[in-house]
Amino acid sequence: MKNLFGIELGNEEKAESYGECELFIIRRVESELSEKQDEIGEELEEQGKKASLPMWLDIVKMICFAVFMITAVAIVRAWGEIGAKAFTNAPWLTAAALVCGAAALAIWLMERNKNKTVAESEELKDYIAEAEKIHAESLASLGVPVDAKHTDVFSYPYKFKNGKEKRYSDFFDYLNNEWHVFREGDMLCFADCGAVIAIPTDDILGIYKVNKRVKFCGWNKETEFNKGEYKQYKITNDNGGVLYIKPCYALRFRSFGEDYEFIFPAYELETFTSLTGAPVKEEV
Repeated sequence: MKNLFGIELGNEEKAESYGECELFIIRRVESELSEKQDEIGEELEEQGKKASLPMWLDIVKMICFAVFMITAVAIVRAWGEIGAKAFTNAPWLTAAALVCGAAALAIWLMERNKNKTVAESEELKDYIAEAEKIHAESLASLGVPVDAKHTDVFSYPYKFKNGKEKRYSDFFDYLNNEWHVFREGDMLCFADCGAVIAIPTDDILGIYKVNKRVKFCGWNKETEFNKGEYKQYKITNDNGGVLYIKPCYALRFRSFGEDYEFIFPAYELETFTSLTGAPVKEEV
């Protein structure tokens, strides 16, 4: 069974396309708007570079911090403190720890100041406003209803190794992407600012409960994953940016002689049942 939102990473041509979704695209954004999206994206990327340290300075910061931590731990273990006693017994080692610690702190303060300066700049605010305007124009040109639901759907990144399809990373199963989801006639539609993807509702076989714990990256809701309406889903994280949820659901359908599915988190179940009327079934 193919994952509708499967994307082969490591293959530049396919990574830049809509992957399995290409067969289901019914509208694409106009080339003029697409070019504007690329241009504003480049400008925002440039603003991000302005807020960042040069790579060599970032490396120096990490090295200084590492040296400080290693020497500080060694000193405390040997003399119980980083002070006069340590300086008397190991002056060069203590001096190295203090200098490296001060250097790492100075570079960090410089980085924070750069971030703040760029974040508060009128230039960045203007670029963000322009990006939002282009995004809205793109959705309007694609015929996306203003009340389309902002809905999370899992995309499945994969790669080929020795001729076999494999999950792209052992650290996560899915990437969590937000789509504008709506019903258009007898089609279930997904839209971003580049295209509209449509599935004939007559092709839908059902929504199946996937009763296993899955790992995913990305959180798109304004409310935190463990608060408010999302608290009931008992989503957890590993403090490394990976989230865990159980269960999730798979909407399955058959089109073009192939079986397809896409996976979505449990908190989006009501959206898909209300838009499709598809029955919810236990996975077999």
